[in-house]
Amino acid sequence: GTDGSTVSTSTPVSSVRSDHLSVQQIAVLQQADTIFVATGYRGDGDDVRYGNDASHRGGPAGFVKVSADGKTITLPEFKGNNHFNSLGNLVLDSHMGTTVA
Repeated sequence: GTDGSTVSTSTPVSSVRSDHLSVQQIAVLQQADTIFVATGYRGDGDDVRYGNDASHRGGPAGFVKVSADGKTITLPEFKGNNHFNSLGNLVLDSHMGTTVA
């Protein structure tokens, strides 16, 4: 993080498909001060990118909350551009990708 804390990168975070986050994945998210969120849905557009959105979320380390069972990620909603693209996409398709800087 920007506060001088570090997240160990000696062991890669697992990319195995699961219905919950691992302890290591939760730790990375809880220490993050920047996260990128990818959402989307297949609408009526001809372009394969139609309905897809990637956006930045940032805050002090700990702004990303993860439920105790590792199945729910909660991000605060900061005032932005009032387009609500990510939220609208999630209403139509609950899949979300994340990248932690």
